[in-house]
Amino acid sequence: MDFKKQWDQALPIFKQIIEIDNQSPDFLKTDEEKLKDNKKHVQIMELIIIYIQKTIKDAIVKVNLMEKKGKTPFLFVEVEPKGFDKEKHSTIGFYSHVDKQPPLTDKWSNGKHPYKFVEDIVDGRKKYFGRGTADDCYAPFVVTNIVSNLVKETSNRYYYLIEASEESGSVDIESYLQDLNDQLLEMDYLFVVDSGGGDDTIYFTSSLRGCFTSEVEVKVSNNPYHSGIAGGIVPTPYFQMSYLLSQISELGTEDVKIFKTDVPEHIKHQYLDLSKYDKFNDIFNFDLTKKPLFSNEDNYTRLVKAVWDPSLVVTGCECLPTCDQAGNLIKTSFKTKLSFRIPPNYDDEKAKKKLGEILCKDYEHFEVNYTPELSCPGWISGDVGKEFNSSLEKASEEVYNAKPVFLPIGASIPVMGLLQKSLNKCKILATGINGNDSNSHSFDENLDVEKMHKFTNCMYKLLKNI
Repeated sequence: MDFKKQWDQALPIFKQIIEIDNQSPDFLKTDEEKLKDNKKHVQIMELIIIYIQKTIKDAIVKVNLMEKKGKTPFLFVEVEPKGFDKEKHSTIGFYSHVDKQPPLTDKWSNGKHPYKFVEDIVDGRKKYFGRGTADDCYAPFVVTNIVSNLVKETSNRYYYLIEASEESGSVDIESYLQDLNDQLLEMDYLFVVDSGGGDDTIYFTSSLRGCFTSEVEVKVSNNPYHSGIAGGIVPTPYFQMSYLLSQISELGTEDVKIFKTDVPEHIKHQYLDLSKYDKFNDIFNFDLTKKPLFSNEDNYTRLVKAVWDPSLVVTGCECLPTCDQAGNLIKTSFKTKLSFRIPPNYDDEKAKKKLGEILCKDYEHFEVNYTPELSCPGWISGDVGKEFNSSLEKASEEVYNAKPVFLPIGASIPVMGLLQKSLNKCKILATGINGNDSNSHSFDENLDVEKMHKFTNCMYKLLKNI
């Protein structure tokens, strides 16, 4: 199957989508901005529809572009080939999203821009640069190219579920899922094409951590004071914040003291197998100036730290000037944005409540303001069955000459828990081509073209036989 040739036909529309400057609603401040970007989301979905209708010829294609006041749009597409019988054939769904992370425009490399499609060769590999290339705008095109061939050879039915609030915790998707409930309950499989792994084989996600964010502020005074006069008497907000966070996370090791759970036995066996994988170190290959955390531990322990145990990252702060603007003031307060990852089986709402109980005590030198924000539950994959695993191994061997890898990921896909709750009889799997070098959410986001072609071919061979 010539998927490279098909992709060339998709490329002009894909370029248009990358160059649309839409963002997920959480990153927009006003209702007016959100309304404006909803129109951009719709524009992207309409371009996807054009490609689907142009490409899929051997089936009935039904399109439902859904819009609700105050919410991002949702696209549901049904592709039903001739001869489909729901008693005999499977219904297979594909989830993806079109909303994007903030652009971080000033950090991109020379000649590259978040909303300018750029093709470049990096270390001998062709890559497409631009915001949304790898996360997640490639997915509907890959799916369409696969489905356009499958409908000629099988009688299975296919659904597309495409949302526009994933990067904001999928805050708008639930009402659309409820509207489509009767149809969605007919799905046998749902592939969430928003995950990833390496380029040596196809990766499926076996577990995801939950997550939540919060803003925490320590306040020490009502007025700023000169450090020469007040230093040593008036508490320094930065150090008091450091003390507060040390109640949660060990300084130096960054080991989070709360939210810990044991790894279940059936998951532990998966992790032990993966820790023996010959390319284990490639999975966690980061460009560091010194050693990573827990570098002296065995592979299993490092894996658990990366994909199961809780972690805390300070992703933002306020109240301190830049170094070139710093004077001699002790500020009144210090605010941080905290991002927690929690074990896949830890309740995210309980985690937010527990953190509040720890932070909002009566401290001697400062007041605390704690504002919990968005959260999402973790997820653990279910048993997909021997038939699926057999078809997957065969497809992976044919394309990669390697066995597939079921990879736990320390990140979160908010929609996974919601989908699992809504579609409890459907086998839900997460896969995709995101990797460490994709730079998703960061500057220089890119899509590895050869990796995408191999993934497309492997998924086609898998779906042809289930």
